[in-house]
Amino acid sequence: MTPALLRASKTKSKLHAAFIKTPILATKQKYVTCRNKFKTLRNKMEKNYYAAEFVKHSHNLKQTWHTIKSMLSDASIKLIVVNGAEITGSGLIAEKFNNYFTGLS
Repeated sequence: MTPALLRASKTKSKLHAAFIKTPILATKQKYVTCRNKFKTLRNKMEKNYYAAEFVKHSHNLKQTWHTIKSMLSDASIKLIVVNGAEITGSGLIAEKFNNYFTGLS
């Protein structure tokens, strides 16, 4: 995290605390504006970081896949709904996906 992004995060947290303490329209507007700017900045910096990583490892397939895996490390499926029934558990979810994709023609 860059120093600028860290400062923006601290400012956002302070404004959120101020909004919680005194929930009036003015503090809410300040917080929401700061939150949106922070989110935009964070997304832009994340996009630039991964773009640079892909360029840096463009000739190394192993490192490229490592970068992709690091991007997806937080992504996981905890629950799916099949015919109105909730399916949990990684084994059952994998089985349902397998059945779906093998049944496509």
